[in-house]
Amino acid sequence: MAQSIRLLNGPNLNLLGRREPSTHGAPTPAGTGLRAACRGVAIAYCEVRLSKVYRREEFRHRPLLADGAVGVIAGLGAAGYRLALQYAPSERRS
Repeated sequence: MAQSIRLLNGPNLNLLGRREPSTHGAPTPAGTGLRAACRGVAIAYCEVRLSKVYRREEFRHRPLLADGAVGVIAGLGAAGYRLALQYAPSERRS
């Protein structure tokens, strides 16, 4: 049976590679909306942060969704998505 994968991106992902290309990032104050969306479903998810958040502004150091996530991946760029897709289906959210 095929598995269903859902991908929920933060704001401005359409600007990836054009806005702040050196950090692959965009402001994430809408992270609270992502948090509400993730907490509203009973499925396993990973928080993937494309940029190296600990080399950036202090407010980015705190994971937004980690308390409900099965894992957090940061700083690996697009490879983080691949790793999350490999890991999350094997986990169950409690």
